[in-house]
Amino acid sequence: MACWLAGFWMVYFFFLRKETHFFVNRLFLLSGVICSIILPLIPVQYSVLKEIPATQSVEFNQINFAESTTLKSFSHFDLIKMIYLAGFLFMFFRFIIEVVRLFKLRSKGKKIRISNTEIFQLEKEIAPFSFFNLIFVSKSMGEKSVLETIIAHEKVHIKQRHWIDLILLELIRAIQWFNPFVIIYRKAMMENHEYLADSGVISKGVNSRNYQAVLINQMLGVQVIQLASSFTKFNESKRIKMINKEKSSPIKRWKIFWAIPLATILMVIFAEPKYVYGNDSSVSPESGQKIKITGKVIAEEGDALPGTSIFIANSTRGTVSDINGNFILDDVLPDAEIIFSFVGLKTQRIKASKNMTVKMEAAIIPISTKKSEVEIDVPPPQTTKNLNEEQKEVFIVVEEDPHFKGGQNEMVKFLVQATADSQEKGTVSVNFVVNSKGEIQDIEIMDSPSDKLSKQAEKIMKSMPAWEPGKQRGKSVRANCNLQITF
Repeated sequence: MACWLAGFWMVYFFFLRKETHFFVNRLFLLSGVICSIILPLIPVQYSVLKEIPATQSVEFNQINFAESTTLKSFSHFDLIKMIYLAGFLFMFFRFIIEVVRLFKLRSKGKKIRISNTEIFQLEKEIAPFSFFNLIFVSKSMGEKSVLETIIAHEKVHIKQRHWIDLILLELIRAIQWFNPFVIIYRKAMMENHEYLADSGVISKGVNSRNYQAVLINQMLGVQVIQLASSFTKFNESKRIKMINKEKSSPIKRWKIFWAIPLATILMVIFAEPKYVYGNDSSVSPESGQKIKITGKVIAEEGDALPGTSIFIANSTRGTVSDINGNFILDDVLPDAEIIFSFVGLKTQRIKASKNMTVKMEAAIIPISTKKSEVEIDVPPPQTTKNLNEEQKEVFIVVEEDPHFKGGQNEMVKFLVQATADSQEKGTVSVNFVVNSKGEIQDIEIMDSPSDKLSKQAEKIMKSMPAWEPGKQRGKSVRANCNLQITF
């Protein structure tokens, strides 16, 4: 928000403040306030592809284990939050007090009517001002012609509803009390309000020289209400200069479009990277509009085919059809190719679409009737019984993911205790295999801020108790996982 306000103010200061298109300037400054509230809430992301082994499949979301423990120590961030909240409350209640003070002045003032307008005369010496549809003047201001000129000025403020801008800025001021640009921005907007009011009075036929004389005479060292629009606010020489300045060319209004490259630059600067793990071309930075695929896999007879492996071609992303043959794939490019595979059936490659119904056909194996001239002893097919644990296939997608015994909460407790003594801070991405017995194998550090944290993460993984293994069609299998450990 702070950068948006600063950016709009710089465009105003360098390109618009000397122009006499005061209404356009007001719209520009008001747009800056609104954009500073709305645009930071719109997430702008770009994808960053991080390579992982082709066997990578199951990935656990990052867990900040330090925050999971019930015993939280008071941090510097907590202190900053308390200071911010104190500043916000101070500025907010200051705004409320100013509003209450205005309505108290209304109750104390004497109501009179001048030029078909109700005004409130105050006993105390105070500069004339307006807020909402109320106009306040000091009782000592007795000359009728001067009073009518001032009232004409304040009526422009009321008609153009400048108080809306002021309330909005006061709320921004409370939210961003630490931002010096809020004060500068507020001053620029209120100064432009005075230019608008001065211009409005002159356009109604008030003599320019007489108006300038009243303006100079009213520049007294009397109290000014900060929240309101006051006749005597800001440098009278600047206002007189703008009154006498030749009207700016209409083409100079187009200077407001300097805000477009500014907005583009700010959105690029504050765009957040979205890290994607895998060799997946469908989520590369150059990817276009992605789609969500929902579909069903059926056998030749039309029955649902559960357990079908479904992958995006040239990627490690995929899923398995459920008991009803249904499946979902998110964030897929429209021109991607989807691969459907089931043991004993023909593998199919089909172009992606939002709704897919895929019929799996039986694989046709050609059998030659000719006798081979050379007899070859063919060894019997190797089964998983002949393989040791390391030789077994590492599954890319499994029906039941491997998980820490006792669930996520137990894993959190284990890692909170394991990382408690670490002096360094950071997040380490660890890739590993959970074998069919639930043992942790093939530990590999994928990303780490330091070698020390890498060694600590590897030590933690080696000391981790056995997991519940992943399962495919009811059998325990080897499956790859990725875990983010935050120290």
